[in-house]
Amino acid sequence: MPAGQIEVSRVCVLTVTYGDRVDLIAGMIRSVMDQGVRQVAIYANGLERSVTDSLHALLSGFDGLQTTILSSPKNVGPAKAYAALIRAATDAPKITDAVLLMDDDNLLQVGCLSKLLQATDGAAAVCGVRTDRRYIVEAAEGGAMSAPANGEAYGFDLRKRPKRFLSKVFGHRPKWEGGPVPVPHAPYGGLLVPRVGLEAVAGPREDFCIYADDYDYSQRLAREVGLFLVPGASIDDQETSWNATQKAQPQIGTARRLATSPPDFRLYFALRNALVLDKERVKGVGRVWFAVNLFFLGALTVGHAFARGRRTNVDTFYAAVTDALAGRLGPNAKYPLP
Repeated sequence: MPAGQIEVSRVCVLTVTYGDRVDLIAGMIRSVMDQGVRQVAIYANGLERSVTDSLHALLSGFDGLQTTILSSPKNVGPAKAYAALIRAATDAPKITDAVLLMDDDNLLQVGCLSKLLQATDGAAAVCGVRTDRRYIVEAAEGGAMSAPANGEAYGFDLRKRPKRFLSKVFGHRPKWEGGPVPVPHAPYGGLLVPRVGLEAVAGPREDFCIYADDYDYSQRLAREVGLFLVPGASIDDQETSWNATQKAQPQIGTARRLATSPPDFRLYFALRNALVLDKERVKGVGRVWFAVNLFFLGALTVGHAFARGRRTNVDTFYAAVTDALAGRLGPNAKYPLP
């Protein structure tokens, strides 16, 4: 891809925070300012007054930083928050040529932003390598990322199991030595979207509330303007995410993860929203495979859960699946956001 012409001074960082994470925001802002960023927009998601005051005090201490704060009296989730931030950035053409979406605990490694700006042609979206996401690291090293299969259910697909076994036994993927890697989706953290993409693609789906809204948004970017992963543009997290998958961690099957994760809003929204995207993706014989894969995923999850005495996980699994299939989206009173 040819180098883009976007200047770092015209990049605005967008981030969403909740609870009391001011110390994490401080680290994130220092990391982006070290790479030339001078615009930051923050969505304060249900912050208490004392935390809001601390946030304002923090931001006032950064010389030369232009800041914007949007807010909600309660936590509405990142989907609605990022959608509002993207709308605001799109309405500011005089100062913003691109946005860099960041989680509030992300840290750009040295040279990350310049590599992202060099990789875009001024239209395509690009993303950095989240070092705590195994599938992203493997895509950067191997030069490819598989798109979700027609008929899979929350990443579970009986058709993939023989292929995975053969790949482990016989497969060997050399380290990728090329440039940016085309990918089907990406998380928010480290996603750079030029103005062309901002104007061509509607913002995140607000009815998702939290989880999978980043995949939905980035998938639409990939279709409309292109989406590329940039090897070497690395991004660390200051705290470990609940769904982090570093190489050092043992692989845990999807059903076992569903059966043993805390049965709270994370499990409910992650499963519900992912299944909505899977269901929208199916076509032809994929409809049969979606039903088969979802049945076996459910049977395995229930088996793992009952074997460990985790009946509540079964209830959460059932709620997420039935709501996804019925198209019941938006907030859920049984699974409130913190």
